[in-house]
Amino acid sequence: MEKKFDVLSIGLIVQDILVKPVPGQLLEVDAVNVDDCKYMPGGDALNQSVILSRLGAKVGLVGKIGADLSGKMLLTYVKESGVDVSNVKIDSYGSTGTSIVLINENGDRNFIIHTGSNSTFSIDDIDDSIIGQTRLISIGSFFGLQMLDGAGAQKLFKKARENNVITVADAVRDRKNIGLKGIKGVLEYTDIFAPSFIEAKALTNETEPEKMADVLLEYGVKSVVIKLGDKGCFIKSNGISGIIPSYKTKVVDTTGAGDNFIAGLITGILKGWNIWESGAFGNAVGALSVRSVGATGQVENMEQVLEYINNSK
Repeated sequence: MEKKFDVLSIGLIVQDILVKPVPGQLLEVDAVNVDDCKYMPGGDALNQSVILSRLGAKVGLVGKIGADLSGKMLLTYVKESGVDVSNVKIDSYGSTGTSIVLINENGDRNFIIHTGSNSTFSIDDIDDSIIGQTRLISIGSFFGLQMLDGAGAQKLFKKARENNVITVADAVRDRKNIGLKGIKGVLEYTDIFAPSFIEAKALTNETEPEKMADVLLEYGVKSVVIKLGDKGCFIKSNGISGIIPSYKTKVVDTTGAGDNFIAGLITGILKGWNIWESGAFGNAVGALSVRSVGATGQVENMEQVLEYINNSK
């Protein structure tokens, strides 16, 4: 029987404010002039949901926003992108999360973050009945939702496994030093764990992707994908490992590049491609995404990505 969703994208919903170019001496001077300041939708779950929808998936966004103007604008944007928002909770007492993204001349960025209503999002905000209505569940980031991390995420992924639902997770930097032991329970129910090199290094205390992957696999993860930025991605699955190189592209802004990569990876998995083919497609989506400002401003549809891949050969 066909399921209602291909993907439930669970996690952060954020109003991004992107400022560029920001000089390195910003905090050493009274004021600086910048060329661009834009309000853009953001947050790992939102970014993934929008790109997945554009690539042809039936997507439901699951998260929490405030009852404010930012929240309303984000919901409108997501709905216009074809994403189901019926499982987004509105917090009458909180504010929508906000992230001020400071982008330097090279396209690298630093963040000033107010988590807002994201900080109170928990397993209790997820309708248990929708878990069996999807083919795949993606948690935008372990360590990104303090009330969901640990037991909540474990319960969610365990329920998904019982319903033969594929589980995928990214990560953000573990700023509270929860560590792998803090997410041990959910990792054993995680089919694909895809942290960045920096995140994987911090979690495993290893400096080589192969060794990072080995540590993570010991916790029960089925496949490990480590994002390597402009170098592509490292994959270890079923005892086979290797690097899939990325595509050369002009970098304008790397905000959301990892979320775009995950959306591409998931798209491949949904189409029945193996993890290597899916990782290569994720590389292409991620490379496309950095060519303009904002996390969801570049990738338009499947045809565009396939054309980009063909033109890059």
